[in-house]
Amino acid sequence: ADAITPTAGSAGFPDACGWPSVRAIDGQSQIVASGNQDDAANLTLPNGKYLVSVTADGFKIDGAHFTVDGDTAAGADQVVVVQMNPLPVPSATIRVNVFNDNASTNGQYDGVPENTGDMSGFSAQLNDIAGEVAFDVYGNPLCTEYQTDVNGIIFDADGSPLPAATASGGATGGGLAGSETTCISDINGDIVIPNVGPNRYAVTVSPPDHQTNDEARWIQTTTLEGGPDWDTWNMEGATGFDTELVVGGESVPFVHFGFVKQQPMSPLPVGTVQTGSISGRMMVGRTYVAQTTGLPNPGNIWGGGTGTLLERPVEDGWVSLACLAGCAFPATDTAVYVQPAATDGNFTIPNVPPGTYTLTMWDEAQERILDMVQVTVGTTAVDVGVFPLAGWFTDLTGSVFLDRNGNGRRDGVGTANEEPGIPNFGLTLRTRVNTLQDQGAASALTTDDGEWSMAAYPL
Repeated sequence: ADAITPTAGSAGFPDACGWPSVRAIDGQSQIVASGNQDDAANLTLPNGKYLVSVTADGFKIDGAHFTVDGDTAAGADQVVVVQMNPLPVPSATIRVNVFNDNASTNGQYDGVPENTGDMSGFSAQLNDIAGEVAFDVYGNPLCTEYQTDVNGIIFDADGSPLPAATASGGATGGGLAGSETTCISDINGDIVIPNVGPNRYAVTVSPPDHQTNDEARWIQTTTLEGGPDWDTWNMEGATGFDTELVVGGESVPFVHFGFVKQQPMSPLPVGTVQTGSISGRMMVGRTYVAQTTGLPNPGNIWGGGTGTLLERPVEDGWVSLACLAGCAFPATDTAVYVQPAATDGNFTIPNVPPGTYTLTMWDEAQERILDMVQVTVGTTAVDVGVFPLAGWFTDLTGSVFLDRNGNGRRDGVGTANEEPGIPNFGLTLRTRVNTLQDQGAASALTTDDGEWSMAAYPL
């Protein structure tokens, strides 16, 4: 504790404590003083913690935190130094790598080259808290290419950048029918989005339209904390490369997206006669703490505990099968089968040659945690049983109804006297300071019966 932060048991605790984990924080702060460079520096402040913000022509807004705690000698001035950056500040670059998560399918960037094949044609989109980001700092569509020289981008007399005379449609990897933006991956899966401002962005990647390109579907496997997007925080001048991770001494993009392509069982090697099969069912699992009673978790990622309740089938499940050892397939640790499960969570993988495999299961919406299990197959059917997938966060359900008698509860549920639900009623998830939550499920609208639900609710 410092001189102005009360400790437990002292006067003013916890209301006067400055730690947000101990007390509720205000939604705003009052301005106690304002002025310009012509004002005399003779401001007297009571003890407390302060933030001074400074704006100046030709500089980016900046500020500094300082504390007045009574320790300064009587009559002495307390000098607060605010350092500012001159304009223009350099723009940032976002780099994305799309990889084939087929060796094996684990929802992770393994940091080593995988059997990726051609990963071109994936398109990237950006969003911030206000919605989609479609333009760069110069007001042109994202990934616009500009004329450059040894000093960087060439500007005209009005200060506007000159688009490249031989630009490839403004794309980093080339245009492709069925893609959603001009920020397209090249053959290595790399996407470069230059000239963006400092911000926290949510990056999403869309695979090429399999119908337009007459190919099998690509299904995303990676997720940061549930859902298809990946957060990236960008400062001025950021290169887009990871500031912590290097692979083989080389810089790598900060954002990685893994996809696997839907495929039937790989052709069986010549001479393979006897085969087995793998079947099972994916269910939404609710695991509670403390982990007592209930069912065990059999997975390798979210496994080993108990206390699991099987709630309902995973309706959008996918399975990927990769050979580990003793298989007839020449390539080990590579997916030989990627297909969706049935809407009731059941799946069956036929014609599996004897061997040891990794079976990976996940949901397409990525509200559940991808998991995997090792399976040994002979010449008969193997049933892995019911496999629970845990949620990244929690799911909430409820109803909004007309409380006719004002008693605070919904009376007559399931009877002819049930109090009616209110349709099209909006609900929002807000933070402790009443601002809209900027991640996860943030809003819901009631159905005709007044029911509502939020999946992946970040508590």
